[in-house]
This record gives sequence, C-alpha cells and structure tokens, in this order.
Amino acid sequence: FRQVSVGVAHACLVKGNATLACWGNDYYGQAAPPSGTFTQVSAGVYHSCGINTAGKVKCWGTENDPERDYGQASAPSGAFDTVSVGVFHSCGLTAGGSVRCWGISDGSSFDHGQVSDAPQGQFIDLDVGSYNACAVSEEGSVVCWGDDTYGKSSPPDGADYTAVSAGNAHTCALVGDGAIACWGEDTHGKTTPH
Repeated sequence: FRQVSVGVAHACLVKGNATLACWGNDYYGQAAPPSGTFTQVSAGVYHSCGINTAGKVKCWGTENDPERDYGQASAPSGAFDTVSVGVFHSCGLTAGGSVRCWGISDGSSFDHGQVSDAPQGQFIDLDVGSYNACAVSEEGSVVCWGDDTYGKSSPPDGADYTAVSAGNAHTCALVGDGAIACWGEDTHGKTTPH
C-alpha cells in the first residue's frame, strides 16, 4: 500500500498498483471509489476525494441524502498536488501552490467560511478539519480559516512550519526543527504533544 486515510466511519487507501480501495460505511457512496490510478486519497464523513495520476481531483459520495450534499464532492477542474476533505467542504493545493476549496457556502449554520475565506498566496501543505482548514505558506507560516471554536483556527505566530494536520477541535503542525506545535481544545491533552 502507498497511502491510507481514515474518515469518520470509513477508510480509503491507495494500493501498490495505484488503484483505490475503501471500506466501512458506504451509505452515501463515500466508500465506493472510482476506477483508475491515483497518487493520493482523503476520506471524510459523507464523501471522499483523491488525486488521480493525471493530477485531477475525483470525488465520490453524498448520495442518498440531498440534505448532506453541499457540492463538497463536485471537484473543480485543473491540476492538483493534494486534496483534503472535511464534513461539508473539500480543499486542495493546485499544481501551482494555490488553495482552492469547494462545498458549503450558503450562509447556513454549517457554513463557517471554510470555502469563501480560503486564503490567497502560495502554499506547501494543506489539511482540512471538520469545519475549518489550515495551510502552510511558502514562508513557513500557518494560515487557518473556517470554524475557530476552541481556537483551532488560531495558530501561534513565529514558527517555521513545514506541515499541518487539522482535526475536529484542535490542530497540530510540524516545525522546521522537528518540534510539534498544537493549538485548540486541550481535553485529554490533545494539544500537549509528548
């Protein structure tokens, strides 16, 4: 296997031959990946997305329940290097390093600006949480947008970040010297790395 991603009730992986396999809850079609070859996959809640070997984003899921479909599985065109999915939105880094997000932007209670507030600029890493997202700029700063409950979208300043991972209520990032910085809800020590 080349890569694995765990969603809320399903998981997907990229096999050694670059095809996809998913298992778990498939009520919305989120565990029924398309055919073809892929370099990366991301499993969410009601949908999943992957980057095929041509650099295109392919998404699947949100079937059987129109109330859960906010367009988060309607992938944009263009070439992408990475994709990450949340509950009602998805984001990707284009081949040129810019952030593109799609999905919920209707002003409802689930819309926290996780699509409309996506930042401009050049980025080297990106990860999507449940209702927010964070990205690492070329200069090494972390930018987050969307829901900021518990401060999960308020990263500390002044570090040379190289990678970021966004969860449901907290976020962690890898610093250039190998250290880990976390912020957001600290229940069960989630933001206190050992």
